[in-house]
Amino acid sequence: MVVMQRKNHGLNFARKFVLGLAFVLPGPLVNHAQQESIQSTEATSTGSEQDGKRQVRDSQVRTRSDAMQEQRANENMALQFLRQNHPELEQYLNELRRKYPIQFHRAISEIARNAERFDELQQRNPRLYEFSIDQWKLESRIKLLAVQYAVQPSDEQLQRVKELVHQQLLQQQQRISEEKKRLEARLERINEQLNDFDSRQDEIIEDRAKNVTQRAVNQLKQSRIRKEKSKTDQVKD
Repeated sequence: MVVMQRKNHGLNFARKFVLGLAFVLPGPLVNHAQQESIQSTEATSTGSEQDGKRQVRDSQVRTRSDAMQEQRANENMALQFLRQNHPELEQYLNELRRKYPIQFHRAISEIARNAERFDELQQRNPRLYEFSIDQWKLESRIKLLAVQYAVQPSDEQLQRVKELVHQQLLQQQQRISEEKKRLEARLERINEQLNDFDSRQDEIIEDRAKNVTQRAVNQLKQSRIRKEKSKTDQVKD
């Protein structure tokens, strides 16, 4: 009896945990209402329909096929991203796939979008990418532990959540400190430029005025030369 109760308790825990995880990872992948509408339209089509209706049906089949291909591509991208950054989450997604397929597709969509954003960020700003991906890893682990705690609360689970939140806070503080140093360095360069303007104001005005007027004179000379050459060519003709 005790063994049976423990088994049932474990199954209830797993069921609650997977359901809780579904709400942690939102974000629709495909419009399921549109898919159902396409399937319904195809079911009512018959071989005696006119060519126009068959073309509509074929178009809908292609649309569904494209959506399924996109769904598979997103799934591959999301799972690869998870294996690199949070392998533990993949086993729970497999549970979602079996028990809550709609929530599974939503979770896959959200992770795939994150993967695309991180890939773009890595190309654009590698340093910011490193910080952002570390923050995502911590956030993902914190959410996972939070769901585990919500399903089966314990002081140990709560302490693990606090430790990860503390680690996340330290990373954010480090990032803000680095940003502060960068802004201070930029402000120092700006002050140097302002001081240079103040100390060399007359010289700068003289140089800029000379450059802009000389450029205008040169342009006018070139214009006159082109006109004279054009007149000469016309006379020769």
